[in-house]
Amino acid sequence: DELLFRYTKLGGQAIAPAGFKSNMPGFSETMSDDQIWAVLAYIKSFWPEKIRRRHTQLNQHSKKE
Repeated sequence: DELLFRYTKLGGQAIAPAGFKSNMPGFSETMSDDQIWAVLAYIKSFWPEKIRRRHTQLNQHSKKE
């Protein structure tokens, strides 16, 4: 979730590895953090159950580190 949030807030190029080109704009100037989280929750609500379960596992794993 944190990566999705940062990607949306800062834009793809801000978090991309060296040499990677991203045209994803950042939305920090037009959306509040709460609005970004709400949009991400809405998008994720359309994900298939299998993907949502895997995403939850990845989130839990990243919080342990």
